[in-house]
Amino acid sequence: MKLLESFGFVEIRPRGGQKFGLAFLPNPNIVLLDLWEKKQAQGNGPFDPPGLGGLQDATMSAFLERAIDVGANDVTRKHAKINAAKRSAAEDEAAQPRTKRVRTAKSAKE
Repeated sequence: MKLLESFGFVEIRPRGGQKFGLAFLPNPNIVLLDLWEKKQAQGNGPFDPPGLGGLQDATMSAFLERAIDVGANDVTRKHAKINAAKRSAAEDEAAQPRTKRVRTAKSAKE
């Protein structure tokens, strides 16, 4: 249960004397997309976020294709929001003017 809670697949609250008194199960498709976004933000490689090494490009592509095939609108809407945010961030970065460093006589001597 603690592992599922650490990844966000279940939210646990104590109730009375019970450690696992109440459990909320969020939409697992959305949790999976959030985990994928987290992994993408940190980049791939040997330093993947703990436990997210199993999320691979091919697996996520198959998941998204299947979600589209069965009409899982929750997945397609969330994926569209993620892509729109990425495009917006990339456009903002591209729109910022780049400054050139002017080399002066003083900096040339250093």
